[in-house]
Amino acid sequence: MTLSACSESSLSPIDELGGTIYDPSTASEDANINAFYAKYGSRILYDFNQSDLAFGWSIPRNYWYAPVKAEYKHYISDVTLFLKDKAFQKYPDTFIKKYLPFRIFLVDSICSTTAYDENRLQDVMQVATHGVAIAHLGKDMDKWTEDNWNTLQANVLESVLNSIYQPFKENYTIKQFGSLQQPWSYMLSIEDDPQGEFSNVEYSLYANTYVDGAIYMDDGYIIPPYNDTATDLGQYISFILTTSKSKMDKIFARTDFDVLKQRALLVAKFIKNGLMMDPIAMQNEACPDDPYPADYFND
Repeated sequence: MTLSACSESSLSPIDELGGTIYDPSTASEDANINAFYAKYGSRILYDFNQSDLAFGWSIPRNYWYAPVKAEYKHYISDVTLFLKDKAFQKYPDTFIKKYLPFRIFLVDSICSTTAYDENRLQDVMQVATHGVAIAHLGKDMDKWTEDNWNTLQANVLESVLNSIYQPFKENYTIKQFGSLQQPWSYMLSIEDDPQGEFSNVEYSLYANTYVDGAIYMDDGYIIPPYNDTATDLGQYISFILTTSKSKMDKIFARTDFDVLKQRALLVAKFIKNGLMMDPIAMQNEACPDDPYPADYFND
């Protein structure tokens, strides 16, 4: 089977989430797609039937979309390599493999409606049966800059993180985590660490209960994910799973980062008891030279 011929009859549901078995493509141009599937277990599709967008549902939801035009199919490889090597680099492969949608549809454009509506065009859109569609594989990409690739990364991560957060937004641990966010922290001034241990950006984030944000060094401020619990949670998950033990020891030892420590312990608990994954094992995978011990998050 080649991916360019993928159709509803070629997809076989194997579990309640709509997971799908795919034969590897033998087409040379699909080598990167096969490599992506080998790494994450998700298949990238670029030429498919409209019904494939809602495969597996008894009442399918159709969406208007325009397929990738032949003259722009060389961008499929570029986007696939970006997704495989860069888009999820802040997370261990084990984590992404569990939560990445089973099917990723590459399109020229797509609407959240059944008929074309310019106001409903989407950049990245979740579709039925654990899938996501990525648009703009067309002439627009001739002019893409680093900012466009960063936006794609942010949009894809947002889609993955929302799929994690939404089922758990009423979870008690997650509510505790959200309640400890620094009040009224729409914008953070970048300030030097009075103890000289951390960079000015790290200090400004950690002292205000955050671990990441949009950084504007020239203007001296950071925009954190205030009132955006899904993004805040996702950033904490990345922080816990990819930070070395020696650095985390220094962070946890600081009294001015005490609320950050409380929030980190809550997220570690959520990863273990909510997501049913082992935060220690995943950090050990990401930081084999400086791993957490088995009891690191016990309190």
